[in-house]
Amino acid sequence: MNKKRKNRIDLIEEKFEALKNKGWAKGVRITSGVVWNLFLLFLIFGLTLGVFATSVGAGYFASLVAKEPLRSKTEMRNAIFNYEETSEIYFSNDIYLGKVNSDIERKLTTLKDVSPFVIDAVLATEDEYFETHNGIVPKAIFRGLFQDVTNSSSQTGGSTLTQQLIKNQILTNEVSYERKAKEILLAMRIEHFMDKRR
Repeated sequence: MNKKRKNRIDLIEEKFEALKNKGWAKGVRITSGVVWNLFLLFLIFGLTLGVFATSVGAGYFASLVAKEPLRSKTEMRNAIFNYEETSEIYFSNDIYLGKVNSDIERKLTTLKDVSPFVIDAVLATEDEYFETHNGIVPKAIFRGLFQDVTNSSSQTGGSTLTQQLIKNQILTNEVSYERKAKEILLAMRIEHFMDKRR
């Protein structure tokens, strides 16, 4: 039995050696070796480029938020809940001009007094990933950045409700990369500090 098996193995090895010595087999071996080496080269180049781009992006982001103070949980909560029922207008040097004369009147309410249909509608139109994200949706940020860099004619919003809250209650409406970077950082922090349902 062992002799038969050994003879079969020897026969297979002989056939394999005969195939290796044929001209087309050598060509296939050389071609596959070149293709494999090119694949490895492109893989290494792609990984190196990806690490470099990520490092540059992280460094740029860090430079944009470097001057942003580290806010405590209490400071952030106070800023979020600090709103006036009637809007007031100030001139450039904090000179009070008066209250806004309009039909908009803000009134304090609690979440339990808001219809669940209204909540669902806001989440569906403004932030479909609200229940699952941690303040930001990276895909939306990269899409918005790509559209801005390529000067795309169609601009889509990339802000979550958390980012919009940060922009309106803590930061300003200034359109800049610095404000956006601070908005991203603070949105992730506020999600860590506060419950989405409160």
